[in-house]
Amino acid sequence: MTPFGMSGRMLARAAGLALAYLAAALLGMELSREAGNIAVFWPPNALLVGFLLRTAPHDRAPILAACAAACLAAYITSGDPIGVAVALAAANMLDVWCGYRLIAHLAGPAFRVADLRELFVLLAASLLAPAAGGTVAALIAASFVGGSASALWWTWWTRDSLGMVLFLPLVASFEIAPARRLLSAPWSWRHLAATFELLVAAGLMLAALGLIIDGSWFASPTLFAPPLLWIALRFGIWPTAAAAASVGAMVVVAVAQNAWPLPVTLDATVWRRCSLSSYA
Repeated sequence: MTPFGMSGRMLARAAGLALAYLAAALLGMELSREAGNIAVFWPPNALLVGFLLRTAPHDRAPILAACAAACLAAYITSGDPIGVAVALAAANMLDVWCGYRLIAHLAGPAFRVADLRELFVLLAASLLAPAAGGTVAALIAASFVGGSASALWWTWWTRDSLGMVLFLPLVASFEIAPARRLLSAPWSWRHLAATFELLVAAGLMLAALGLIIDGSWFASPTLFAPPLLWIALRFGIWPTAAAAASVGAMVVVAVAQNAWPLPVTLDATVWRRCSLSSYA
């Protein structure tokens, strides 16, 4: 045991999650700045909520502390003043804690998005939790750089809610044992057919992305729905969550490269005027 009563394994786990949080936060900030717009979504908080749901109670405090430090480091690295960085890191951790407590209270600690009730719990937590952190972030940011606190709150809420919806199911529904059994099982025609189906669905999602980027008159994000529904009906929650997260990541990259022709927010001009791209 360490002097603080934590095992080396626990410290390593907390450090690993903190590094993952830092990487996801920096990636989101970098993509946002390259796009000259607000972040389309913010995945770090959703990833952390998912891990907290799968972590023993006595391990949650060190994980939260490590990820709070990582969040603070991400804002400072991006050039934010120390006071703003501390406030925004605290707002992010408030989002995480509210999301975790809501899900744990409404669905229990064994939450795995296993049925319709748990899906509704996830959606409720994804919509409600970001409101708390968004209030803190909007008030702090508006006091430092001016601008509309309501517009900043809306920006925070939309990107964090979208991140929760896209990435929380991916973490919360993942099970190591089934994946291990699948990888160790001998290949058969059934495996080949399932692989082919997934490749076709992935190809359809890439085709939908290409049509939207090319500006086809019938192109719409609804084109992503049929392959996602296909994956959901055939393979279950985790592959569907992975596919949805992949679509979200592709859209973010397209926005970052100024290749996404569809509007992503009504508050882009407010965001630029307030010079808050590093807060997205």
